[in-house]
Amino acid sequence: MERVFSSRNATVRMKLNPEPFAQGMLRLMVGRLLACFISVSISGVLYCALVIAAQASEPAYGGKALSAWLLELRKSPSGERARDEEAIRQIGTNALPTLLDMLGATSESVVKVVQKLQSKELRAWYQTEDARIDRVEDLRNLAVDGFAVLGTNAESAIPQLTKLFRSAETSFEAARALTKVGPKGFSVLTNSLNDPSDPFRGAAIWVIGEEAPLDAKAVDGLLIGRLKDEDDLNRHNAATFLAGKDPAAIPTLIKMLDEDTNYLAVSGAAEALSKFGAGAKDAATRLLTIYTNHVVTQDRQEAQSWGVTLMWALKAIDMETAAKAEAFLVSSGPLKFSPTPTAIFQARNSMTLRPGSGSRPEK
Repeated sequence: MERVFSSRNATVRMKLNPEPFAQGMLRLMVGRLLACFISVSISGVLYCALVIAAQASEPAYGGKALSAWLLELRKSPSGERARDEEAIRQIGTNALPTLLDMLGATSESVVKVVQKLQSKELRAWYQTEDARIDRVEDLRNLAVDGFAVLGTNAESAIPQLTKLFRSAETSFEAARALTKVGPKGFSVLTNSLNDPSDPFRGAAIWVIGEEAPLDAKAVDGLLIGRLKDEDDLNRHNAATFLAGKDPAAIPTLIKMLDEDTNYLAVSGAAEALSKFGAGAKDAATRLLTIYTNHVVTQDRQEAQSWGVTLMWALKAIDMETAAKAEAFLVSSGPLKFSPTPTAIFQARNSMTLRPGSGSRPEK
């Protein structure tokens, strides 16, 4: 192979040996491949290092990660939690990023959230698709436990908790967390409760009724205001949370009975009034009227739902009026319903219906 080199003064012809040239090209290609291999290997190592660093970012105390302490806290009997609570308090505000990640977990993101945690037991919970969907609330409730331990030391998380409160899937657990971090957190819920256009006030009603850190009178006052809520389910829940508590609620509860075709409103009011016993006797006549209107319906299931609920309330409030209701049922012809033990149990143990839970009373 001949290559020509030229200059202004001369032209020089040189003969090149092709073998050393080919060898040089081969060495160049091998070098480049080796460089690529090393680059890919380094990338893999860096990726593994990032994963390990992400898990290591979970705060720990005494050689145990936050998520492990939260599990220990959940398992411990109520009188034996001091050690676990102290460990979480020692972690302090360093726990907030992890707690917020856990609280914000959804059915779509829960696996990704759990993978960041060091607790092997916790990661094992979410190995199956069913667990991913069914146990996501368990993870969020563990985070609520953490916020309860930190209390007002977690006040700085209130803006993020408020965002989670205003997200449909995380609203209830975020509302619970807001009650744990002091008055500033609780005010987020009371503001929601007092805004008739707030779509998340149902969660606020539920959490305030269940576990508000206020004296009973203050809670009752908040709930009485929601007996006139535009949403049927919110009125029902507010009423049942008021059952047998502040007598000041009785006139408004009786007013709810005017909506005599609305099962949610009437059943909530009847349940609440029944807990006042004879103190709610002014409701007896109205309850009897609603009873006689509904137990003669052609729909047996509807008659049973209304009949059992109202009869139980009447028996708790005024036996004389309850006797009139029973006499009416007998004289109206063939019984439209037969109160089964299950129906009676449901009437006696009427529960609040969590918005979005899919639970609805039979009509």
